[in-house]
Amino acid sequence: MKNVFSLPILYFCFTTLALAYQHSSPGVEKPNFIFIYSDDQRYDALGANGNPVIITPELDLLARQGIQFTNANVVFALCSPSRAAFLTGRYGSSNGVLELGSDLKQGEKTIAQYLKEEGYLTGMSGKWHIGKKPSETGFDFSVFFTGNGDYYNRLIYDEGKAITPEIHCDQYCASRSVDFLKDAVASDKPFFLFHNTQLPHMNGALIWDAKEKTKAQYRLENMPVANSRLDDLVDKPEYLRTVRNLTQARSYGYPNADSIKSHTRDYYAVITEMDHFLSELFESIETLGLRDNTYIFFMSDNGWMLGEHGFTSKVLPYRPSTHVPFFVLGPELAPGVNQELVLNIDSRKIRMKLIIWRKMTSLSQ
Repeated sequence: MKNVFSLPILYFCFTTLALAYQHSSPGVEKPNFIFIYSDDQRYDALGANGNPVIITPELDLLARQGIQFTNANVVFALCSPSRAAFLTGRYGSSNGVLELGSDLKQGEKTIAQYLKEEGYLTGMSGKWHIGKKPSETGFDFSVFFTGNGDYYNRLIYDEGKAITPEIHCDQYCASRSVDFLKDAVASDKPFFLFHNTQLPHMNGALIWDAKEKTKAQYRLENMPVANSRLDDLVDKPEYLRTVRNLTQARSYGYPNADSIKSHTRDYYAVITEMDHFLSELFESIETLGLRDNTYIFFMSDNGWMLGEHGFTSKVLPYRPSTHVPFFVLGPELAPGVNQELVLNIDSRKIRMKLIIWRKMTSLSQ
């Protein structure tokens, strides 16, 4: 069978495949969907994307079992707009989310609502960064923390109850995502899980607070340093000489190479911890026997600059800010690499292609 994801496919393939299964042969089950959104993870902050230094064994294993998209980007490299873009498949100028914490316009319909209408059990776990609550956007199950903050003792709303677990917020939410999967299996309904990590976003004190034993896995001398770190910006727009990306970078010691290496080590370390926390979720997918009928997507909401042109953070339309890891694996998808441009709003132009593909598949059976 041809690899349907050789097309520049993204988010609304969820609803497209769910709807298309209505046209398939009798007895064919609707597929499940798990979408994992990390936070501030740049494209090369993943071993499977060619980084020989970073330690991400769990994600690397999954990525190499699926289709790796090497040219995946976000249209607005900022937390709230990026999440709204995923949920709606629309630009912020259309869905209303153009800044941190802003809300979807009245009447905007999310992927969770589309799938819920098709009989799916819908759940989200982890970071939530738009105005409406998950329950107001189509999610049956929700365990979430809002915006950004401390990794430990984080205020989490677990099915409406406010708690502050002592363990890392990503570890807690991974465990609750596993609970959702178990409940979904017991319900015998198809499901959609939207799992969002805090990491590798900085904590409330604007540091990457990884454990010392995790940092010890990295050697500072092995950390990469951007060739453009000493850019004087004379050939760039004037505002870039005073933008927060530059002033904040200087507070971290940029463009000094040793400062960048130390900062990169801390960044890599929290990604290693994220990888470890996700392992519980990945293991449960196997033990619950979900792989044969579940599509698993992994992407980041935006990238992160580590000294490119002297900058830190994101938002600016430079590649390290917009270029993100993205891979997908699932039934009948052969492992491979796709170099076509993919955006986090690519959807409508491929929905009909997928519907036609599924109909043709069902007719040929």
